Amino acid sequence: MNDRSTQMVSAEENLESRLLMLGVWRRRKMLLAWIVISLGIGAFAGAALGTRVYTAKTSLLYDSAAYRKAWETQPPSDASIASMVKLPDILDRTAEAMHLDMPRPDLEEAIKASPAPGSDFIDVSVSMPDARKAYDVSRALNDIFMQRIGEKIRDNVRAELDALRKKVAAAERKLNESDEALRAFLAKSRVTPTDFSVAQSAATLQDLEQTCAAYLIERRALAAELALVEARIANEADRAARERRVASGELAASRARARADHLRTTLDYERDRQVKQADLIQAQLDLDRARKLREKGLISQVDYEKAFTEYQRQKAQASHPEEEREWASLQPAAVPVLPDPIQTSFESQMEQESHRADSLRVNLAALDAKAQRAEMALTHARDLQARLPGLQERYNRLSRNLYQARTSFYDLTADLARAERTLSSPAAASSWLQIAREPELPTEPTRSGTKMIAMVVATGGIFVGFGLAVGSELRDKRIKSPAELPVKLAMPVIGAVTQAAAKALPSAGTQPDFASIARRIREQLPQVGARLLVVSAQHGEGKSLVVTNLARALAARNENVLVVDAESTSPNEALRATIPSESVLGLGEFLRGWVERADDVVWPTRYPNVSCIPFEDKEETGHLVASERMHRLMQEVSQRHSIVLVEGSPLVEEGRTEALAADADAILFVVQNWKYDIPTLRRAIEQLQPTGTPILGAVVTGVDPLYLEKG
Repeated sequence: MNDRSTQMVSAEENLESRLLMLGVWRRRKMLLAWIVISLGIGAFAGAALGTRVYTAKTSLLYDSAAYRKAWETQPPSDASIASMVKLPDILDRTAEAMHLDMPRPDLEEAIKASPAPGSDFIDVSVSMPDARKAYDVSRALNDIFMQRIGEKIRDNVRAELDALRKKVAAAERKLNESDEALRAFLAKSRVTPTDFSVAQSAATLQDLEQTCAAYLIERRALAAELALVEARIANEADRAARERRVASGELAASRARARADHLRTTLDYERDRQVKQADLIQAQLDLDRARKLREKGLISQVDYEKAFTEYQRQKAQASHPEEEREWASLQPAAVPVLPDPIQTSFESQMEQESHRADSLRVNLAALDAKAQRAEMALTHARDLQARLPGLQERYNRLSRNLYQARTSFYDLTADLARAERTLSSPAAASSWLQIAREPELPTEPTRSGTKMIAMVVATGGIFVGFGLAVGSELRDKRIKSPAELPVKLAMPVIGAVTQAAAKALPSAGTQPDFASIARRIREQLPQVGARLLVVSAQHGEGKSLVVTNLARALAARNENVLVVDAESTSPNEALRATIPSESVLGLGEFLRGWVERADDVVWPTRYPNVSCIPFEDKEETGHLVASERMHRLMQEVSQRHSIVLVEGSPLVEEGRTEALAADADAILFVVQNWKYDIPTLRRAIEQLQPTGTPILGAVVTGVDPLYLEKG
């Protein structure tokens, strides 16, 4: 239900829009006349009220490259230079020099300045009612502007210089604050910038872990090999001891002890030397790393010197040539060895194993030192990775703030130096701004208000005429188109009769195209002897026209048609004229009882298959249509004819048409365009609803072809 209501509202809105456009188009002759009148009034107003204006033109050449060279600043745009022509002080000076008695806004409106497209020229024009005054004002404006522009630029540079000094001071304070904040953060967190770089290096941590793992594997292998060598030495020593006790007794034991002491001393000295050599290698690696970090600026000079000093210390400890010479001199005479043929092979084997064991111990000691340092470095890196992520964001922010503050300070310092050089420069405005073309005395008016006034008045008149046409159409609520009845009253339209057809019918005696109307009526009212009541709201809507032509159209379909003229106040004269006899009896005489048989009042017409019961009684007998005789007459004639057309009285004559509707099988409304509004027609329809007789639809007469719906 809601969807149907929405569709009906949408259809009604579309129809109203279309009718509004058609109504305006119907008034096109009036609009055309109004346009002609408006054009005439506009031409008269332009001629009477228009004024002439003379314009003096000049051109300025603006060289932005020369401006940048003279002032060492970014040159203003062409539009900015053009806007300076109309500065208030320049306008005041010009008005004072030329003794102009006109307000500043009027002078500003008279002066136009704009950059010429695609060039470095600035066009300046002065428009005045007097040609000489326009010329003089243009020359004075050029002189005053060229004088004032240099002063204006210098004032701008001074203002820029003051602002730059304040910005430099603020940037310096911000730089100091950022530097102090970063230093305080590093001191409080007990970290250095190098720590952040190491902590972020996942590759370094992975390398340290792999190095420690490799050291551990290598140490295990060396320890296992050393244990094996020492086991062999112990076994050989036990075997040699047994042999010595058997062979030489105490001498062999003494020699063995001396040899063992010598081996232990050799082992201790070699272990110490290897440890010092490993420390020297690590110190050299640390020195190389410190040199690379210093080159990248990640550590200070003090940290680098510490690494260098540590390397020198380790180098000094690892090199003792005097001790090595002393040891070498003591080795041959350390233990007196007597030739012993029994132990020659044993000592040779023991010496090889001892050297092997000593070498393994030295390597193991050096490896332990390296592993310990690698483990310490790994622990330090892991500690940094665990502790620094929370500080990393703040460190990055403080470092970024410091970098931005330093960059801003350096840039502003450079701008300040440039501005100071600019202010002391002797360059003048003429070096970058020159008069390219002097003004000339105008001889012809360049602008006239005549056309503008004429156009405004004519356009206003046209809009007023269009508004009057639209307003008249909106105020006119009468029925204008057959399409309004289905949309606004839900009444189908059976047919439409144009104005031309309605006027031509009485004189020409021709019939409009009522064939389609007859066909549609018979489709809805197919029974034989059907009684169709044709009514209208008031007189003069073309009801007789519709009845006469509808009867002819039905007769053309081989129908036996009877027309009953039941309108007492305005009988159907056109149909009466088709009856050959001049003196006949009609419906009034039958209703009065002067005639008993219905056949006595049924008369043939000139139209084939069309008969008629005229209303011949001249007295007021309209009230008798509600009588029993009328009811009997309707029953009798419907049995003798295939269709009966009853032309009823207008609905304004209350009581008559309702009685006829009760005896009819259907009702056909005749509606004339441009006569009634929708509410009036709705009340007429509601007047017939109590009878219960269905309304087939409406035939609309007097239709303007502009509003006629096709299909």
